[in-house]
Amino acid sequence: MNAGKLKRFAGVVLLVAAGACSSGPPAISEVKMGKDKDVTQAATTFDARDTLFAVANIDNPPANGKVVGRLSVVEVEGQQAGPIPGLETALDLGSNLNTANFNFTAPTAGWPNGKYRFDVVLLDEAGAEKGQKSAEFTTSGNTPPAEVATEPAAVEGEEAPAEEDAAPQQ
Repeated sequence: MNAGKLKRFAGVVLLVAAGACSSGPPAISEVKMGKDKDVTQAATTFDARDTLFAVANIDNPPANGKVVGRLSVVEVEGQQAGPIPGLETALDLGSNLNTANFNFTAPTAGWPNGKYRFDVVLLDEAGAEKGQKSAEFTTSGNTPPAEVATEPAAVEGEEAPAEEDAAPQQ
């Protein structure tokens, strides 16, 4: 091979290698949720007692940046929509960290049945937002505690009224 062809070949190899390296602005390329820590299989439905795992893939992470993951209520009976207090995690990014892993353990009573959202926000060193992605999911299988029947209590020394006696008289 002559010197000219060798230089062109080397130039092509360098261009291909440079194109294979990621470039561009910092961004969240994907967010997925699952039932295992590696999120080997994406899921959008969870049992009330499941631990929720999430993975965010980050392209060109900003040096000294952060990625914040938070759970929010979308539609859950009896709960206000919006971020759930205490269920936010911030992770420091190194320039080589392209994956951020999150997990949220179910409350003792389980996740209330309904629709939720996991939000991921990418921040640079100064705290400026560089990207955001979300994944929605639902939980089910949480049965509310049974209501305790309330019967009129007997006053000490008296018997509780019988059912037929408890009806109002006209």
